[in-house]
Amino acid sequence: LLLLSGAVLFAQTLRNLSRVDAGMDRDHVLTVHVDMRNTGFAEHQNNLPSFYDTLIQQLQALPMVREVAVHMCTIPNCGWNTAVHVFGRPDIAESQLHGEEDRVGVGYFRALGIPLLQGRDFSKEDNDRSQQVAILSLSYARKLFGDESPLGRWVGYSAPPGDHQFLVVGVVADARVDGLRSEAPPVAYFPIDQRPMPVSSVEVRVRGPLSSLPAEIRQSLYKLAPALPVTEIVPLDLEFDDGLSTEALLARLTSIFEIGRASCRERV
Repeated sequence: LLLLSGAVLFAQTLRNLSRVDAGMDRDHVLTVHVDMRNTGFAEHQNNLPSFYDTLIQQLQALPMVREVAVHMCTIPNCGWNTAVHVFGRPDIAESQLHGEEDRVGVGYFRALGIPLLQGRDFSKEDNDRSQQVAILSLSYARKLFGDESPLGRWVGYSAPPGDHQFLVVGVVADARVDGLRSEAPPVAYFPIDQRPMPVSSVEVRVRGPLSSLPAEIRQSLYKLAPALPVTEIVPLDLEFDDGLSTEALLARLTSIFEIGRASCRERV
């Protein structure tokens, strides 16, 4: 009875977690994991924006590909912590300043299906020659600005005068970028072209089934840059499911034990 109850409990927990709204459209997205930090790409950061642009064009030329975007993090478990200070608001408590950050390419929110709630998305004009900008998740905007609109306000990485660095141009919906077990964290997004750095992931939104595309993606990226290590290509929804592996394993084990126990009783 205890084993059966445990199996039901773990299965129910797994089912409930799998139904949690991640704040993004996880279906029809392939995540391409790349290792740029252990290659020569990291040594030529000024060339990265043009490389990313070419990479995106290369992948978007593939059949069934709808949207491609690069970003610094991996989902789930982004984990890049930051603190955002608000210009003219030195009174904000230290606990309110902290959140996470991601540096993303143009089309990132469209690729992941994260809704834009206010303002504008990043564009190709947001580069190293233009005003530095930021987009905040809804929870981060509320932490820093309450009910006031953050659009047109200034933020920065440090206290004055470092709090007049980024112009807030948009607000997006909260997304559970750290996994389904965790609440959606407050996130500040910055254009990767304004401060180029190696990316960890490429998100590819496709039309139709995902099964035929990984090989085409690998081949396309190899033609573009043979030295670029593609470590894994996996559906985004599977990335989230892998985060529930403990519950899945426990549910399976307790079910197996119960089946075995029932089988023994029948033989007796």
